[in-house]
Amino acid sequence: MPCFASEGALHREPQAQYRNWIEPAGAVQLLRLLADKPPISIEHQKLLFGWMTPARHTARLDANLPDDFLVAHKSGTSDVDAGLAQATNDIGLIPLPDGRALAIAVFVTDSRADQTIREQIIARIAKAAYDASFKK
Repeated sequence: MPCFASEGALHREPQAQYRNWIEPAGAVQLLRLLADKPPISIEHQKLLFGWMTPARHTARLDANLPDDFLVAHKSGTSDVDAGLAQATNDIGLIPLPDGRALAIAVFVTDSRADQTIREQIIARIAKAAYDASFKK
């Protein structure tokens, strides 16, 4: 059973990150629930997605997407400990031109690559998933 640590505890004890987690499939399920059958009011859903939607693109999920697409997403980044980044993550809802939203979670774990490379990996995976959503 996961142990949920505070942000401060995660910075003090890097190994706590391995006990404080969600799997990508679980993150996607949570996003689908929030988007499709929210257990919160519509007002709170809009507030949450507003907090998750930056005014301009970031270096992760939305970096390689069309400029007019604003992605509701939440990133996560661990500290780097002895050259190892335990977590560089982003989960979100990518709007599609037909009105649907693609729920996606990309987690880069235990990487020795620099932050720019880790973020580029997330951006490339998001773009590939976006492109694949149009194929039958």
